[in-house]
Amino acid sequence: MPADLFLPVRYRPSYSCQHSSTANLQRQDRLGRREWSRIEFQIFSEYDGSPEQGIFMVDGVRMSTGTQVVLVFPPLVETNFGNYYPSTAVLAGVLAGAGVVVDQVDLNEAFAVWLLRAEVLDRLAGGFSPSGDGQPAVQLAALLLRRCRSLLFDSEERHRFRQEAPGPAHLLGMAARGFAMDRDPSLDLDASLKDADGFYGQFFDWAGLAEGLLSTVRLVGISVAAGAQLIPALALAQRVKSARPDIRVVLGGPVFSLMDEHRLGVIVRGIDAVDVIVRFEGEYPLELLVKQGLAGSWQPEVVPGVSCRVGNAVVHVPARPGLRLDDLPFASYAPEILSALAQPDIGILQARGCYWGRCAYCDFVEMYPAGPRYRSRSAARAVEEVAHQLSLCNPWSVAIVTESMPPSFAREFSKRVLSRGLKFRWHSFAMAEPGFSRELLASMAEAGCSWLVVGIETMNDGQLERMNKRARSKDNIAFIRAAADAGIGLKVNIIPDFPSTTYADAMWSLELFDSVRDCIDHVAIYPFQPTRSSALGREPEAYGLLRLDPGQASTSYIANHLGNESNRLEVDDPAMTCDERKVVMAAYTEFARMINARREHAPPTEPVEALAVDVNELAWTVRDGTLHAYNARTRSLHELPGDWANLFEAVRVMGPITVDDLSRLVCSQTLGREIFEQAVRTNLFRHRDPRPAV
Repeated sequence: MPADLFLPVRYRPSYSCQHSSTANLQRQDRLGRREWSRIEFQIFSEYDGSPEQGIFMVDGVRMSTGTQVVLVFPPLVETNFGNYYPSTAVLAGVLAGAGVVVDQVDLNEAFAVWLLRAEVLDRLAGGFSPSGDGQPAVQLAALLLRRCRSLLFDSEERHRFRQEAPGPAHLLGMAARGFAMDRDPSLDLDASLKDADGFYGQFFDWAGLAEGLLSTVRLVGISVAAGAQLIPALALAQRVKSARPDIRVVLGGPVFSLMDEHRLGVIVRGIDAVDVIVRFEGEYPLELLVKQGLAGSWQPEVVPGVSCRVGNAVVHVPARPGLRLDDLPFASYAPEILSALAQPDIGILQARGCYWGRCAYCDFVEMYPAGPRYRSRSAARAVEEVAHQLSLCNPWSVAIVTESMPPSFAREFSKRVLSRGLKFRWHSFAMAEPGFSRELLASMAEAGCSWLVVGIETMNDGQLERMNKRARSKDNIAFIRAAADAGIGLKVNIIPDFPSTTYADAMWSLELFDSVRDCIDHVAIYPFQPTRSSALGREPEAYGLLRLDPGQASTSYIANHLGNESNRLEVDDPAMTCDERKVVMAAYTEFARMINARREHAPPTEPVEALAVDVNELAWTVRDGTLHAYNARTRSLHELPGDWANLFEAVRVMGPITVDDLSRLVCSQTLGREIFEQAVRTNLFRHRDPRPAV
């Protein structure tokens, strides 16, 4: 892989040229790759000779030099590595339709590239932990990434970072989790921002976004979709404002939509770099703010759905109903972001809100308070955008963006795709419900549906009823089997510890999931996280939870803070003890590991005669007398006695080791056999027959 792949990322290509139709160009793209080429460019707007005006076609890509707005997707969402999160593309489409020149920057993807720099991996592999908790998994991932990072790029140097893909891509997510900062902004925000400078300062310096903004830029918008992006986004806002005090900085996204006014006020009042926070639907408010910024008439307090400073006060302006979805312009996907991805998705909006909208634990149904809680786009308009986007680019897959696709939309969408003869693969979110008949699932598969993400959560009927889920266990099982029969892959989300779930409930549910394991392609385990903004959060006692006093920390959900810390509700659940909960989570995690690694590893069917180490898939380290080992092929992490390091080293140096070899090393046939069998059970080693092939 060329060394210059790891040069600083610039947020857009930069160039200098004469006023001729052909010129020499030195280009540095978002990956930092530099190249000289001869280009043809066509002027699309009046060009007055200034290097910061004009729009050109450069190597077939529409490039703007009069950029007015930059939209940024910040770190850290490791599950989105290798993907194009659609929020900036949707907003860019709206602004472009209003005549605004927009650039998009995926700093989350750039962060994955930065992680792969040799000096960064060397520090992590040496045991450095940005978060200070010394996670062994981060060190082990870095050790393996140093050996196999070339596998994360295809022959054209495009990213193969998708976390669910076979191979080593998931190691990127493991390494990135050492940088995760999900903090409550109401608790010592200054300290969090200081930590963020330590976590992300070197990355922001390397990316050079704030320092590289063109003088024509008047507004930077930062899209915050996940809790772990909040503090990095605020730190980025400070850097942008420090470099360019004249620029307006606007933040928005689901994290702010679900945040209470107290925490919004803490951010707006405490961080001068943040001019405005947009809550709920952002298209209309952002367009108004951009027009104000370009006109020099800054009055954010008159814009619906924003939080901002007015004098010494913080104002929260009520939202207005969102735009009719069929009236939204098509999303504008940046070619330079798409071209960096080996398997790029593009998102096509289907709905805002959820057609069911009754699940007690879900807070995303709370995000549209000013209008209908569910609005759908027509299937005709969605298919029209699919055809439009396919004419512009060649995505690996199309994501139909929705909380849950209704059967009625799926039927009409599939019918229209087939009637137009469109050929593409697509995926979406769906609920397990009787409306998805075998006939409909077969039609969806014929129309290109390759997989669905389904929030089954649990197979316990009592919990499903208490959480007001649409389906029951029999519906879930019927849906899973019917989708598999139709050839549609399933990614199943599971929450093992819904409120009031007992140990027996959880283990019985796991048995039912295991009964359909052959029909499931991928499993994601989400420990339950109670949130203030959900129906459950407003009345936790009704769901068997014990509300805690201010300052008390939950013992039930202490390890479950995986989402938006600023929206977390402190409660306890007496249905399981802490030890029972740990056993349950371990069992479900192992179930998910087994399903997710199935494509890459099948357990041996013949007796294992030798153990071998593949250094590209196995890494280990010893800390405080404990050996921590990870196998990237089987995706298994183990804690073993520290003296097992001698066995690992012996297998690495000597090659395949039989039980007899091991017995001679430990001077005991019995002990050698016992250690050999334990090693086989860990699934950490390759199982190879030491006899030469005949």
